[in-house]
Amino acid sequence: MTTDMLNKTITEITGLSHPALLTVAQFAQILGISGITVRRMIERGDVADVKIPGTIAKRIPITEIYRIFGHGETGEPLA
Repeated sequence: MTTDMLNKTITEITGLSHPALLTVAQFAQILGISGITVRRMIERGDVADVKIPGTIAKRIPITEIYRIFGHGETGEPLA
């Protein structure tokens, strides 16, 4: 997936051009997988997550999407 396509998909799903964190549901939708699969990826350590203090909510850094698609933290393709 090109950087432009990936950024467009992220914007369509989140309503933001470059959110810092994604919900499990947003992450799953971008990847086209289920939320359960995302939670398993988190449990295995395949995907980094951030716990929101005072809640049970977990968020996934946007950089994880770029890492999975082989892009740098800013969305630029890695050489």
